[in-house]
Amino acid sequence: MITYEYECGTCDAHFEVEQSIKDEPFTVCPQCEHDTLYRVINPPLYVKVVGEPTTIGQLAERNAKHMSKEEMDKAQERFKTQKTISRTPDSRLPKSMPIETPKEVHPWMEKSRTKTTKEVQKMTPEQQKRYVQTGS
Repeated sequence: MITYEYECGTCDAHFEVEQSIKDEPFTVCPQCEHDTLYRVINPPLYVKVVGEPTTIGQLAERNAKHMSKEEMDKAQERFKTQKTISRTPDSRLPKSMPIETPKEVHPWMEKSRTKTTKEVQKMTPEQQKRYVQTGS
């Protein structure tokens, strides 16, 4: 059951009625009995929750903050062991160039992402969340 708000165009009476979505709307005012009753449709409220992640990067940062110390240490260890960059024969990087690792390690950085920003933006919020968490 949905609560509808009604207003009379003649006597300005206001009242609320619980109706099924399938029920016909009322048209006759119960106070003045004129046929000028109409449903008042209010715009939905927009609620922004402050502090909730709004981008994939923020979601990943929040997930990293909620990881236990053991999970974080394990992820950092995995990241440290993956210091090599594959060099193709046509690579312009000289083989003698040292490979730098990031100073601050984030577990979400180790996952290989293959989707473009456009593809990620087309995903539903649930798909984006799963993509950040699992990389797939």
